Amino acid sequence: GVAIHSTLKGSPAERCGKIVSGDLIVEIDGVSIEGASYDEVLRRMQGTGGGKVQLGLRHPREGELYSVTLKREKIVMQEERVSLSSEPFGDGYIGK
Repeated sequence: GVAIHSTLKGSPAERCGKIVSGDLIVEIDGVSIEGASYDEVLRRMQGTGGGKVQLGLRHPREGELYSVTLKREKIVMQEERVSLSSEPFGDGYIGK
């Protein structure tokens, strides 16, 4: 599965209140994501247009499978998700 690090502020996943850090996405719309690439998982979650998506999740500690149905919607980033920096190295810089 794909591990959830955190939910985005104001997103459908955060608003549902059931998805927590560490949960694993194991199914999308009732179909296993085993062997799917991360890009494929994102495409399947995004779908086409609006509508809803059903995620099958597993709490790693409890092991029980549970599902949530989320409304697909455009997500507006409300916080910085990437930080950039650099440091001198030899004759140039290393970007981080």
